Amino acid sequence: LEAATSASSADPGLQLALGDVTAMPGDLVAEPANNDIEFEVDRNFLCEALLAKEQELLAAKRSTMRTTAGSSKGMGGTRMMKDLPPITAAFYKCDFGHIVLGQYGKKVISIFNCYHDSISFSVNRKMLSAAGFAVIPDKVKKLPYGKSIKMEVTCFRSKGSDECKQQLDWVIPLKGGPSYQVQLVSEFVRPDLELSSEHVDFGHVLVGQVKRITIKLKNVKAVPVDWEYKAPRNKFGKPLAPWEIAYTLSPSSGKLQSGETAWVTISFTPNAAKVFSQKLALRIVDNPNKKMLSLHGFGDALRVEVRPSSRYQLGPVLPGNDACVQEFFLYNPTEYPIMVYSVDFDKKYIEEEEMLKCYDKFDSHNLVELPVRAPEDDTWLEVAEHAAVLRRERERLEAIELKRKQREERVQEALARGEEAPPEDEEDEQEEQAPEGGSAAEAAAEEEDEGPEMDPADFPLRVPDVDRLNVLVLGPPPRREDRGRARADCRGGRGGRR
Repeated sequence: LEAATSASSADPGLQLALGDVTAMPGDLVAEPANNDIEFEVDRNFLCEALLAKEQELLAAKRSTMRTTAGSSKGMGGTRMMKDLPPITAAFYKCDFGHIVLGQYGKKVISIFNCYHDSISFSVNRKMLSAAGFAVIPDKVKKLPYGKSIKMEVTCFRSKGSDECKQQLDWVIPLKGGPSYQVQLVSEFVRPDLELSSEHVDFGHVLVGQVKRITIKLKNVKAVPVDWEYKAPRNKFGKPLAPWEIAYTLSPSSGKLQSGETAWVTISFTPNAAKVFSQKLALRIVDNPNKKMLSLHGFGDALRVEVRPSSRYQLGPVLPGNDACVQEFFLYNPTEYPIMVYSVDFDKKYIEEEEMLKCYDKFDSHNLVELPVRAPEDDTWLEVAEHAAVLRRERERLEAIELKRKQREERVQEALARGEEAPPEDEEDEQEEQAPEGGSAAEAAAEEEDEGPEMDPADFPLRVPDVDRLNVLVLGPPPRREDRGRARADCRGGRGGRR
């Protein structure tokens, strides 16, 4: 043990620290003193390894040493065993983790000289390159005692290669000393998505309506996945109008970490009575293969048929003659209920069109999405309420304008008679100052609520608003003598206790 210890102390030694650091490769930096424990572990390991090699050497000498025959001159000689390979003083592992195909993985290791003299070593670049690794710098000359050098280790695999796990035992041989082994490990993967369903059938949908189906995307790989769907464009590269696109995705892009899932909604809006079959391509960053989503749907249109013919001729008719009648039938060939009305004479249709003209929720393409109605349903509640608010505001403004004209007429009549102009009505002023959508009474109520509190000095027994309790008393009407007694007890008025 002593011999092995002395021999190990005479051999150059180094210590490796793996980690991500900001120092540039080749820079010499001072190593902190907290590595003494790691140095001692490596020294003990080297001592044990040297003792084992010494035992093997002694055993080899006894079994392999032999004396050979003499030369042609009759002189004999001896032949010793070959030198054993250099010993490995320590083992390290540099794990790059999961790397996307086509990207580089980088690690920076620190090599510290724990020998009392300078050390030198070189890197076998060809062996590293064949395994997909590279080291910078590839040569270290005369690294001083107590100093360390940063070395950058990178790994790469092309985007078109297959997924695999790269592993290499990189040996760092010191000149005149032991070797140090670093196990380089990296696993290359290709980002990909797993769809809950790659084929979606929307069935039959009416033209002008939209049907939505939600699917799930899941990242089953160990690296993040960036995906995107690009909507079709016209020949000039501009986005198509909504009525020209049958299928849309929401959201149309996203990023998923390993094991995460996302819900994507597919909308089908047919614009004609025909079959819509389309494949949507989901592009995945760093993956040359697109994820295809096959969609199928059928657009139905509401229509009626006039039977037995669409052309009728009544002939000449005298005024007041009700006997000239021609009968025809309306037939619904679809599977949906249909309500037929005249756009020129149906009052409900005309009122609804006026409501929609003043509706303010239309988008830039003059489209709005509202719930599907049955043929006998009334106008959408949201549209009707908005129209009612506008109608009340319009009536309020018309009433104010009418009162203003009537007052002007009264003023002109008074001036014509040589009298003074009548004063303005306070209620009319409040109506004119009332905010849009509210009446004068509502404005007055707001002003009363926002008015200042009464002076506590004038009403010392007044109860604050937050402490008041309103009580409603129900009973028979009071008698005359009870009214006088109650009036005497309540002289405090509003300032009394409640």
